[in-house]
Amino acid sequence: MPKKVAIVSSSCPPVSAGGVASSHYHLYRALTQKGFQVRLYTFEDYKVALAEKDVTRVGVSPGLVNTLRRLIGWYFRIVDPSRITYHFADVAVSAWPCMMLNSAIRDFQPDVLILPDHGCPGLFIAKPKGCRTILISHHNPMRFLNNPIWGLHSERDARLTVACENRVLRKVDAVVCPSQYMQEMFNKTYAYSGPVTVIPNMVDAELIASIPSHDIRGKLVLPDDSIVIYVPSAGSVYKGARFVSEIVRRISSCTTMDIGFYLSGNISPDLAYELRSVPANAKVYAPGQVSYADNLAVVKACSFGVSPTLIENFGMALLEASMCGVPMVAFDVGGNADVVSNGRNGVLVPALDVEALIKSGCRLLEADNRTNLRRETVSYAADKFSSHRTVEKFISLME
Repeated sequence: MPKKVAIVSSSCPPVSAGGVASSHYHLYRALTQKGFQVRLYTFEDYKVALAEKDVTRVGVSPGLVNTLRRLIGWYFRIVDPSRITYHFADVAVSAWPCMMLNSAIRDFQPDVLILPDHGCPGLFIAKPKGCRTILISHHNPMRFLNNPIWGLHSERDARLTVACENRVLRKVDAVVCPSQYMQEMFNKTYAYSGPVTVIPNMVDAELIASIPSHDIRGKLVLPDDSIVIYVPSAGSVYKGARFVSEIVRRISSCTTMDIGFYLSGNISPDLAYELRSVPANAKVYAPGQVSYADNLAVVKACSFGVSPTLIENFGMALLEASMCGVPMVAFDVGGNADVVSNGRNGVLVPALDVEALIKSGCRLLEADNRTNLRRETVSYAADKFSSHRTVEKFISLME
């Protein structure tokens, strides 16, 4: 039975609220609660000073990161112009901090090493002697090709990154995919003959319960019984930023009452400008990037959520909302169907059917529809997404 587990992540709460970072953090908590000695190692936390017993944070300066990205961007503008590139740059900027982690991981002497794929940290982190290595396939750059909705991505960039990941897979003993969709994409993309298992991301229910709700209705000058709608990662082009202002405009037009919208994450100047033209009864709260706990505190007080995400490996934002008792309306894309059961803890509509997405949101403005779905969301999340049950699958894989 393995006793020591090292988990690598780009970051982790309270610094980051990203999906991959939060999923690795919840895995860390779940394994710790099962009696394992677990340590987290992050490679994108530059000069983060926190008193954390089992977390080692490293990173490189933003100046160096920007320089590397510019250099790689110039290269791709020459060899593959007019294409979006960032996958290989993510690998390049993770190189030095991941090498910095080697001594700390080696001193810990883990029995199991768990790696993410985004940024290919396994390319630079040496496999400790006698250590079982598990890679979680969250990212997969081939998913981003040939979709003009978010811009045309460079195939050269994606394939170069896949080549890096194939080198990592030579020292990987098992692969975990968080959804059926990601398993299918992994098998299409990589040359790997080992076991590939679907284990959903998990959320620690005890941690969620420990976060007090933060009701923003007072900040928005809304009555206590007003509806507040959660829109996750509202400024991300991949999460459907181009549809956000239309969602706010159309849903708020379905009622004469004042209605609130919580837009999480940073939003662009263009989106901020578009939001100036929404109806007067739409009250928008967009605080920018906040801590993991602060974000979930606001989510808890929301009535329901609408996620126009265009690509999704699993949907941690949807899972976290579900654990908070907040039903979500989303496109049926990527791994969303692994998280949202249509009509039970939310609503799924066909991909890119913005009309259906907005109409489903408008139906939840009706108290009966919303109340029934919220009640079902709580029981569904507790049953299907029990971290205690999910972590047992990881333990079996580690053994």
